[in-house]
Amino acid sequence: MEKILTTSTQESRTSPITEKDYQTISDRRRILHILEELLRNKTFLTALPKNNAQAFTTALLDLDEDTNSLLLDEFLPEPERGVLAPEQELWILGQMHGIKTAFQSQLIRLGKEDNIPYYVIQFPERIRQQQRRNNYRVPVPLSTRNPVWLRKDAGLAFKAQLRDLSLGGVSVMMSYLKDMGDFSPGNEFEECIVNLPGESQIATSVEVRHVHNDASAKNSRVGFAFRKLTPEDERRVQRSVAFLEREFLRKHPKQDD
Repeated sequence: MEKILTTSTQESRTSPITEKDYQTISDRRRILHILEELLRNKTFLTALPKNNAQAFTTALLDLDEDTNSLLLDEFLPEPERGVLAPEQELWILGQMHGIKTAFQSQLIRLGKEDNIPYYVIQFPERIRQQQRRNNYRVPVPLSTRNPVWLRKDAGLAFKAQLRDLSLGGVSVMMSYLKDMGDFSPGNEFEECIVNLPGESQIATSVEVRHVHNDASAKNSRVGFAFRKLTPEDERRVQRSVAFLEREFLRKHPKQDD
């Protein structure tokens, strides 16, 4: 069996996304197309067992229309004994090309092949989907305290706080500076180190896109676009974005009508 995943999942919290942000898809042909895209792109998925606080990272390995089932890769971190069993209800969440997808399913069976666990779940009857024209930015609560460091080629350095995250860039909050010349739109920082929620650090160059100063609050909000993300860093950002969204499904396990 192909092994896709190499990293573990941790816990975090973020503001929930409202129900109105989603459309419900019940047409089987459209559902099949969405699942085939998730499979083709080896999209990282989050699995949330009902009535369990732990979230797991996985991926779609295969789908079988004849048996009305989907095959999922091993869950990371490895579930404790008794957490998963046949008929266990699951939420599955993923994001690809700016489109967020979520659906409920039920675990059919657990197994192992070449000592690698796999999970067979039911083909979903409905899929919730949200589409964005640009990279969706997920908010990062200040309580998570994820720092961002910025460095110019002359050695000038700044520290900021991560406020939102997307595959395209970040927005940060920093102390208000009287001279914001280094943060003029179009200026670049040679190095931007971001502590990703639920992931390790990434380091890349960024370009300033917008600045909002609030002198009364003594802070500034600055938006940056990533310039040279490596493929591995892109995957880290994607996992972090999914990681920040999990609380929505945990707080809103509502069945589609």
